[in-house]
Amino acid sequence: MPRPPREGWARTLDGGFVAHVEQRHYGHRARKATWLYAFGVSPPSLRWGPGAPPDAWISADRPRAELAAMGIGQLSKKEAKATPIEFRDLLISIAETANLARAA
Repeated sequence: MPRPPREGWARTLDGGFVAHVEQRHYGHRARKATWLYAFGVSPPSLRWGPGAPPDAWISADRPRAELAAMGIGQLSKKEAKATPIEFRDLLISIAETANLARAA
């Protein structure tokens, strides 16, 4: 999959689309950058760019003391893996449009 732009959808060689979105825009406590690939749809506009400052971090790539000084904790593995309901629903709605296009 080609690297998506930081904002907006980009067309791929096979006619699909790629995008980069942060799940922070949709309710995740961390930024949780996510790459999307869509094919057979007219991709919707999403909330682009960096999300609001995170409430927590996903990985241990920063020393815990540094995080504590910033007032930011590290998410549990379960919470880090979770997808916000609003983002889940958005992904489902994109997938449903692909099914409608195939049925037509």
